[in-house]
Amino acid sequence: MLKEAYSRPISLSDDTTPRVLPFHFHFIKKYGKNSFAWFGPNPMVNIMEPELIRDVLLKSNVFQKPPPHPLGKLLVSGLVTLEGERWAKRRKIINPAFHLEKLKVFTHKDGTGG
Repeated sequence: MLKEAYSRPISLSDDTTPRVLPFHFHFIKKYGKNSFAWFGPNPMVNIMEPELIRDVLLKSNVFQKPPPHPLGKLLVSGLVTLEGERWAKRRKIINPAFHLEKLKVFTHKDGTGG
């Protein structure tokens, strides 16, 4: 899937999702905006509706994150991987960016990302 995605040229005005995340793009196109799949014993959940994304980001004590890959700990230390007090502090800093009007810019009229 990656080989096919990288075989075509891409312009900055194109939708980059099929190129950058071909598996996720195919998966969401096939199973819908809100879906899940099993990767061995681990579920992967896709949530594309802004209201549901907001709930997941605001209720960190309800939606538990899986333990990060050891290499991921070294490379990524953002809101997605943080828990507890560190998550709350970082979330408070970026809260203005999650205003609904600002998030609407990232969706097309048909509800797809882009």
